[in-house]
Amino acid sequence: MKKVFLFLYPINEYFQFYKYYETQYQNPLEILNQSINQRYRNKGYEVVFALFPDTNLYGINKHEQDQIIYTDITLESFITNPVPVYPNEQKLINQIGNFNKIVLAGFHETDCVKRVAQYCYQQGYDTLIDIDLTDNFFVLAKDTNYFKIDEYNPIKLKEHLLSKDPSAKRLLTRKYQHPMYNMNIGNKYKKK
Repeated sequence: MKKVFLFLYPINEYFQFYKYYETQYQNPLEILNQSINQRYRNKGYEVVFALFPDTNLYGINKHEQDQIIYTDITLESFITNPVPVYPNEQKLINQIGNFNKIVLAGFHETDCVKRVAQYCYQQGYDTLIDIDLTDNFFVLAKDTNYFKIDEYNPIKLKEHLLSKDPSAKRLLTRKYQHPMYNMNIGNKYKKK
């Protein structure tokens, strides 16, 4: 069974705000790279980075065996179009080749990551979003009582979020009930 870790859009344009977090804790991009290694590379996942064709990989230590795939639209057209235009999920995923399981991360958890994950789930792939390694990373990783470099546990994330705000249960139920989040909140979704 081929397992894939897909990180969407590790580009300067999205990482530029991370500099603020360097004042909050020691080198967050180093922690992000360690997390990719320990959670995925070291556990047999093929690591894939998706970029827009007019951007470059930023902040990530690419290994020789890692794959880079490209969207079918430029970042400029994505950002400047008054009507939202998204990369074609099928064209993006087809570049990876055959796989059975996919874990997604990157930018942005509630937009592109969610869209690509939903596509994968609907195609019948075992799909998970590692919320720790999305744009939420910069907040979650500085909480050493919660964040673990070597594992992502969606149930622990749910417990962590509820411990911070017990009234968040309703929001969590609405936002994270899809099985691609694996938080065991309830499932009204069915695969094709």
